[in-house]
Amino acid sequence: MGKVVSATDGSFQIPDVPPGSYQVTANFTNQPTANWVATPVPVTVASGQTVADVQIQADKGGILEVTVRGKNNHAPIADSSVSVNSDDFNRGASTGTNGVAYFRLPAGQFNVYASKPNWSQVQTQTAVTEGQTTQVTIELPVPSKVTGTVRDEAGAAVVDA
Repeated sequence: MGKVVSATDGSFQIPDVPPGSYQVTANFTNQPTANWVATPVPVTVASGQTVADVQIQADKGGILEVTVRGKNNHAPIADSSVSVNSDDFNRGASTGTNGVAYFRLPAGQFNVYASKPNWSQVQTQTAVTEGQTTQVTIELPVPSKVTGTVRDEAGAAVVDA
C-alpha cells in the first residue's frame, strides 16, 4: 500500500486493501519537526469489506531532541542513525551536522538507539511529556580494535594476507 494524503476536511481513503490486519497512521512531514503526532490505529479488513470511520487522533505530543556525540572528544556526530520506539510507536531519523535529531512523539516512555557505521551502538530510555521538550545526549564510544601482524613459519611478515 502506498502513501495517501488526507483532504482539506481530514478525510482519507486507502484503495485496494487486501484482507488482513494493519496499523493505520498519519505521518506529518513539517520540517525540521512535525507539528503533530498520531498513534497508529489497528484495522482489520475482511475480504470484500469496507472499513469506515477510522479515526486517527492527532495531537501536539512532545519533542524529543537527541544529541549524538563522541564519548572521548564530545564532538557532534553527523549522520548518526537514531531510532525511537515504544510498544506501539516507532520512528527513525538521522542527525544533522550538529549531531542532533528531532522527533515529535506522543507522551510516554521510549527506548532511544543511536548508531553509526564504525562506531558502537548505544541505547537509553527516556520519558516524553505532552507539551515539553526532552533532551537526551547519547555518547558513542569509539569502537574497539584488534591489531596484529601476520607472519609465516619463518617469522617473516606476510603481505596481502
